[in-house]
Amino acid sequence: MSSTLPPSVAPIPGSPTTIRAKAARFAATADAIHDAVAGLRAAIADTKQHESDALEQLTENARKVSDRLTRCCRRSRSRCRC
Repeated sequence: MSSTLPPSVAPIPGSPTTIRAKAARFAATADAIHDAVAGLRAAIADTKQHESDALEQLTENARKVSDRLTRCCRRSRSRCRC
């Protein structure tokens, strides 16, 4: 799913202070998502040393969640580091 912005964008209504505060919250959310993705990817790496059906399922679930969180992060921040 790709979207393009129009060549010009109308001003965003509202108080600049409020808009900055909300933008900061979105950025903090993106940072938290990034940290969660990093933690899941580290957990996946840790399970590669062991073999069991439960760890294989955990790895698969963590990978799926990590991928979904990465997409959320990219929506929240255009330059997501995930």
